[in-house]
Amino acid sequence: MTAARNALFFIALCAASITAACGEGGICEADELTEALATAMSGDTIRIGECEVTGSFTVPAGTRLQGESRTESKVIGEEGLAVLRAEGAGQVEIDNLSIRSPGRAAIYSSGEGERVFHELNIETTLGAGIAVEGSAYLSMNSVALTGPVTVANASAVPNNAVPASHATHGLILVGVHSANLDSVTISGFAGTGALFVTSTVTWQSGSSSDNLALGIGIESSDVTLNEVAACRTFQGSILLPAYGVVTRSSTLTSDRLRLCENEGYGLLALNGRAVLANIDATNNDNAAVWAQNVRTLELSGTILRNSFAGLVLVETEEAIVHDASIGETISATRVIEGVPYQIGDGVQVVRSTAGTVLRDVTLEDNERTGVLFELAGTTITAASLDRVSVSVATQTARGVVAQNGPRDPAWDSGVTRVGTTKMLDEGAIFEHVEAVGPCNTPRPSELERTGIGSLLGI
Repeated sequence: MTAARNALFFIALCAASITAACGEGGICEADELTEALATAMSGDTIRIGECEVTGSFTVPAGTRLQGESRTESKVIGEEGLAVLRAEGAGQVEIDNLSIRSPGRAAIYSSGEGERVFHELNIETTLGAGIAVEGSAYLSMNSVALTGPVTVANASAVPNNAVPASHATHGLILVGVHSANLDSVTISGFAGTGALFVTSTVTWQSGSSSDNLALGIGIESSDVTLNEVAACRTFQGSILLPAYGVVTRSSTLTSDRLRLCENEGYGLLALNGRAVLANIDATNNDNAAVWAQNVRTLELSGTILRNSFAGLVLVETEEAIVHDASIGETISATRVIEGVPYQIGDGVQVVRSTAGTVLRDVTLEDNERTGVLFELAGTTITAASLDRVSVSVATQTARGVVAQNGPRDPAWDSGVTRVGTTKMLDEGAIFEHVEAVGPCNTPRPSELERTGIGSLLGI
């Protein structure tokens, strides 16, 4: 009798829940998955088997969509549509799946609810990998977002690539109140690897590398990057320079941020604030870090073998560079008003002297100068340089130069020079220390105003 009751209970349970075929593993048919999601109750888990399911599906608030195998449970999208949509004010979980999207997005989420995306492999040929707007909380753990762009085909992507014709964005967050990313990797996208707009984001471990144009874009946001890499951003045929990271009117806090081998700039900070602790910026084809009109900047770490400049400060209010090694900057040719110039400076300080302090900084073998202050009429004092060591390897290179403004008699008392002298440095005059300005920076995305739907056509 007991066995009979147990059997009846099992049958009733199967009839009441269509989260998966009872006793047969997960769902493998699109119609069955659509029905299961449409009739799911809050707290239900819908399981996909080790198979491919093709279609576009909506995951309702309060439910979890889970694969049986991250590599073998696959959802294949349709052209012109988001593969998975997460909507509503409740929590939505999507995990342990592979998603292939030929449409607008692999995952598109809207609404004030919580979103949890874990253990996902996402391949995108058009549009975006994951796009989230307006969520109260987002958790992403162990997510790989991959587009089709590589170093071999980057030059074939047109300058005006759009989501309708190319995979332009790996991850887009707009208006997300709190996002926690852990072990998230992004590569192969034709516009921006990761874009954060009016969001608060903490990203621990991962990368946005091997993308075209821009690795990580930050607009009007508060972002923390710990052990994150933005490397090998491709220039391709785009007209604007390539950037590993661009932060605009935001607060960026980083520890062990890696910027390497970008075919343009490592990091560009416009307005806002930035703390770059233990940075590792190497082998970028333009300045490793460029800060312009920034309110406060603090930087420590290693900046080596970049072209044009290691660090550039333009009209910054306050900048503290400490416990840093900046060296082997390679001269780059800049043609300004028809005249070519060779520029290769460890640090350029342009109209920013009053608020800039270099403390415990080593500058070695930068091809033109170790540090160049463009005073623009302001006075430099000893307060700007404390325990700074500079060495040069050629007779034409200079150590620490301050030009076009008064110099306090003891202005360089905190400098130790090797291979050059104060007399040689004070006799050096350089022109056109600025090579780029705001006119050459990427435009804001305008997603705060227009929303993700207008960008992706959803």
